[in-house]
Amino acid sequence: MNIRKIAELTNLSIATISRVLKGDQNVDPSTRDLVLRELSQHPFYPDFKKKKTKKPNLFVFLSPLHVNNQLNTTQINFFSRSLAGIKSYFDATNVLDDHERYLILASFKSGRISEKLSELEKLGSAGTIGGLFIIHTQKQDHAELARYEGNLKIYLLGRSREDVPNDRIDFINYNDEKAGRLAYEHLVSMGHRNILVFSGPPEFSYFEKRERAFFQNMNRKENKIEFVHTDQNSPESAEKYVKMYFGKKKSKITAIYVTSEVLLEGVLHYLDQKGIKVPADLSLMSTNDYLIAYQHNPPITVIRTPQFEIGRIAAVIAIENNRFDFGTRVDYELDVMLNERQSVRKIRKSA
Repeated sequence: MNIRKIAELTNLSIATISRVLKGDQNVDPSTRDLVLRELSQHPFYPDFKKKKTKKPNLFVFLSPLHVNNQLNTTQINFFSRSLAGIKSYFDATNVLDDHERYLILASFKSGRISEKLSELEKLGSAGTIGGLFIIHTQKQDHAELARYEGNLKIYLLGRSREDVPNDRIDFINYNDEKAGRLAYEHLVSMGHRNILVFSGPPEFSYFEKRERAFFQNMNRKENKIEFVHTDQNSPESAEKYVKMYFGKKKSKITAIYVTSEVLLEGVLHYLDQKGIKVPADLSLMSTNDYLIAYQHNPPITVIRTPQFEIGRIAAVIAIENNRFDFGTRVDYELDVMLNERQSVRKIRKSA
């Protein structure tokens, strides 16, 4: 998508589009809104084919979320932290070596990821794209990425080579299985034996990985672990399913492990509405640490996932590859950690 195409879609002149992009305050607000709305649906790429650069200086952050969507807080924080990590390193490096690198945000929500890659391949044929950062992929995207044989240098954030077996892709992720194991160990160490694992739909592989630690310990007679899966990875779906769970029968669980903070938002909304006190009535912990967990009263114990750090490491690797054209593949796994707060109470083993 370039400036000419945006002009065609909006029935405006190229000069008007250019004024909007330059931030001209004299442009009519309704005209500016029309252009920005169209840009959000069709990410804009400058016409780099007319420019000659010694080195690729354009990097793309590819997300399944449109920037103009009405997103919940945790979704925004999920990809914005990684994006901030990339941009912070780019900004610092640009100053140090006096070289301009541009980072743009694009989306593939309106189409398959293979179609978006094909679109970017055409742009990249001019030798301008130095790297493509992809985040938040589902299993259907994994299959397409595994078959990718193009020329774009891809950095997949938050996923591993286990998810996408393709040697053309570099991976920067964290240990999802360890996140589940740390959650299990913490709850059991605090005396909890009746635990609900509240998780998301199977098309997101990280839910499965975080559940493995609990599956591996289910054969222990002293532990009674239940699993609930939502149909969507959203707070609304989480609230619906936690309501269904507590509405069926009187539960004997003493603790809930919510496998992502997106779901935690919905679970907390239900518990707070029903007056179920954390941790006096029910202990609660989650994975991720974006905003909801530490703003709640009391703050929620979490397994912290290094989203900002993943973005920064990805930027380091991308710039080094761009400078020296390394041919080696990268599998970089960051650690996760327990961030203990006040939402898990210690109970007697007999409870």
